[in-house]
Amino acid sequence: MPDQLAEAAKGRFPGSNRMRTIAIDSSIFIGDNLGFKSSKYEELKKLAIANKIKILVPDLVIREVKANIKSSIREAQQAHQSFTKKARILRNLPDRFPNLFDEFSHEEMHKELSGQFDSYLKESKTVILDSSSLCDQKIMDKYFNGEPPFKSGGTTVLKSDDKRFEFPDAIAIGSIEKWATENKTSVEVVSADHGWQEACTRSERLTHCESIQNFIDQTLQEISNTAAVEKAAQLQAQNFMQMITDRISNFGFYL
Repeated sequence: MPDQLAEAAKGRFPGSNRMRTIAIDSSIFIGDNLGFKSSKYEELKKLAIANKIKILVPDLVIREVKANIKSSIREAQQAHQSFTKKARILRNLPDRFPNLFDEFSHEEMHKELSGQFDSYLKESKTVILDSSSLCDQKIMDKYFNGEPPFKSGGTTVLKSDDKRFEFPDAIAIGSIEKWATENKTSVEVVSADHGWQEACTRSERLTHCESIQNFIDQTLQEISNTAAVEKAAQLQAQNFMQMITDRISNFGFYL
């Protein structure tokens, strides 16, 4: 009986069992250097596994992150080659720098880093939002493959202020809003992109969140508050039952 009263008491506090939802933009993953082993990403994953939160990532964000991995590895290779030429004197110290001059495969590095990203999404039970209903995938393939008209100076337009960069962003945001509408809920969007932030201000379903850490802190505080309310409700129910028991016993009856 006390447990039933405590459960009933929970209903007096709207949102106490609400699952918060976070959507993450590529600017955050890239800005964090894909640091999925960091404490905040581990904490975010734990909350998702415990069904305290839900993580959303549009499929276009995944493609953008993987395109960035590819270009970043290419830049790293060029920097490494330049370094090995300028630092050739250090080849005379192989015991001090055993792997410094080893070459690495672009394909292998891309596969490994992309694999780490995929593993995190899977382990954190991330919901990948399909954009196919919002845009022809052939068009998006051209964009991410750097095919005309999505090409500038021989380089795919992925990290610039070019207006074409807003094209996939609009579709990604649209897929988040579509999911929120279909599920009749709100979504907190984490992005360092001003376009994403402005889109949130114009949406009834989306709100901009400053950072992943801020979202985690707010979620943990909400969980703590809910636990305190439930504990107080259980104590109140127990006190109520004790009062009823005491009064009945005064009449010579026992529960």
